[in-house]
Amino acid sequence: MSHSRDSQTISSRFSVAAVSYQYFVSCSSDSNLGLHVDRLIASHIVKLALKRKAGTIAIPQLKGIRESIESNILSHAEHKFPHDKERQKEYALHYRASFHRWSYSRLSECIKECAEKEGIAVVERKQFCQGELEQKAIAIALSAEGAKT
Repeated sequence: MSHSRDSQTISSRFSVAAVSYQYFVSCSSDSNLGLHVDRLIASHIVKLALKRKAGTIAIPQLKGIRESIESNILSHAEHKFPHDKERQKEYALHYRASFHRWSYSRLSECIKECAEKEGIAVVERKQFCQGELEQKAIAIALSAEGAKT
């Protein structure tokens, strides 16, 4: 291969990379970043299911979850800032805003797509309002297991 041909190849690769980068930067938004993160999370969840030889992934349904989330937010605010109602309100407002920016439906779709490629079923189950996060996850998993038998 000649020197000029090598230069042209490198130059064209650089141009393609530069155009791709510019496209990424111009399209890069919170939504694209969120989708990328959701795909990474989904991939890790499916890898974990494969590692544990799970045939089903159970994810929580969000119906009725708003009340549970709201009570958790207020509880965290009271714990974090006892006797300071103003800071509790500020914390709850910020936490609510960050929670509502997250697209759970997009994450669940990414999990379903990734799991389907690996032949793993995905079921949605009601999440209980009470209890610690680990207890809620166990309850969802057991309800999915009970539905299969």
